[in-house]
Amino acid sequence: MSTNYSVTFYNDTNEPKVVHFCIYQSYPELPGLKTVAWKEAGVYRGGKSEVTWKIAYNAMICEYHDDGGRYTNSQSCNANLKDEFEVTDKDGTQVLDYFDSKGSEGTISICNSSNEKAKVGIGVDKSLAIVVPDVDGNIKTVFKITPTYYVAAYEDLKKGQVISEVGLIDHPLELKFTPGKTKAEAHLEQVGNSLKLSLKTND
Repeated sequence: MSTNYSVTFYNDTNEPKVVHFCIYQSYPELPGLKTVAWKEAGVYRGGKSEVTWKIAYNAMICEYHDDGGRYTNSQSCNANLKDEFEVTDKDGTQVLDYFDSKGSEGTISICNSSNEKAKVGIGVDKSLAIVVPDVDGNIKTVFKITPTYYVAAYEDLKKGQVISEVGLIDHPLELKFTPGKTKAEAHLEQVGNSLKLSLKTND
């Protein structure tokens, strides 16, 4: 059975506005790779919100939305390590199908065999985490599945937005669960004239 993980976000500031907390994932660099807000929760002062997930990977075809500048998945396939997928054209639409499980250890691959550029990505627990836009035809993108998780707070953020394009509050904190730990708390507090983000894991 998959393990359930959770982070509870607390807005302990006195400022009368919503803070957008998120969890994002950093993967080994690839040409054009973009990291997006994977889990997101808006929290008003004095409030809290919890996000939960399981570690289950997905291969995805993605779409870009100009309104808000965010990516979403248009098709998602459950994926295991070493799985390879293929993007093809069917009736004028790009589709994603499982191809084989002969990839390299610790990777998930997506080959664009369609006639158009493709936006391909990797999700976790059915939510998009990273995307490589504009992959040319006959190009295979090999994702090394060694993510590092981060918690961050933003002035304004939507799920699926590229995190580097949004105003950051304080600095991101790496999220690590030691063996036996599955829950964490993230607090944003007023310290002098600054807002400070802190993170701790719970039993």
